[in-house]
Amino acid sequence: MFAVRERLEALAARLAAERATAADVAALRALLEQGREATERQDLPRVAELNSALHLRILQISGNPWLSSIAKALYLHVQWVFRLGAAERAPHSWAEHIQLVDAIESGDGDRAERAALAHLEAASAAAYENAEGGYGVAGGHRPQA
Repeated sequence: MFAVRERLEALAARLAAERATAADVAALRALLEQGREATERQDLPRVAELNSALHLRILQISGNPWLSSIAKALYLHVQWVFRLGAAERAPHSWAEHIQLVDAIESGDGDRAERAALAHLEAASAAAYENAEGGYGVAGGHRPQA
């Protein structure tokens, strides 16, 4: 799942940086604020929903309907994986989201792609750590991408 996300979300971030309007960035910033508030309240189901909403909005901003279509099915699984470690991961995830939105707002596609990849690397590491801790990977073996 993370190997696919790396490809899809890095491309989405690059395209979003090239195409985002001021209104698009304002919508992303509103999601960031809602995510911060939900994280502070420890409303973890809401944090997971907002995590997916932010990523799906970036996909939409990318302007590529194929990219958005492919990713929508994936996000049902992403939300489930995020919930497994949300208590520990949420504050870090939202800090990474701020960097991603800042990069998109800058209009720099390379910077946005790097921010997306850094975020996914951290999310992947956290998910594997949770899995190895007994959250669903039999025998503690790391799944192959």
